[in-house]
Amino acid sequence: MLDKTGKVIGMGTEKQGSLERRVERDKRESVERLETRLEIGLEKRKTGGRGSGSEHLED
Repeated sequence: MLDKTGKVIGMGTEKQGSLERRVERDKRESVERLETRLEIGLEKRKTGGRGSGSEHLED
C-alpha cells in the first residue's frame, strides 16, 4: 500500500524496496511518455500538421 507521498507502507523491507523501485520506474516511464507526446505535438505545430486528432486534447 502507498501513503500520500508514494512511499510503500505496511510490508517487509525486502518487498517494500522492490515495490518502491517499481513505482519509481513506472513514474519515470510515464514522464518519458509524456515528454515524447509533447515533443511530437510541438513538432506538428511547427510543421502545421494536425495528424488524426486523437492525440490532441482540446477544451
